[in-house]
Amino acid sequence: MSRRFTHYDGRYDPRTPSDTSSLVGMLAFAALFPFLLWAVSHPAAAATVVTVGAVTLLLARFGTAAAVRRLRGRSTAFKLPGLGARVEVSLSPKLNR
Repeated sequence: MSRRFTHYDGRYDPRTPSDTSSLVGMLAFAALFPFLLWAVSHPAAAATVVTVGAVTLLLARFGTAAAVRRLRGRSTAFKLPGLGARVEVSLSPKLNR
């Protein structure tokens, strides 16, 4: 049996009201607030960290796409130095749907 909840404008919503988004927002704010204070105290270092992070994400995005184009479903292998383990990697393109 489903209950219906009335909105302030008279509409009905069959979904249960939830404060999840506000809870997630509060936790995210609490987690990021110390970094915000650090960024205000050290703006040059914060700009450097943001720039390096953005460049890293872009290189990972385009580098992965280039590796997929280069490998085209073939596999490549390499050994991890010091461990003697062999790692085999195979990349294939996946269509966005």
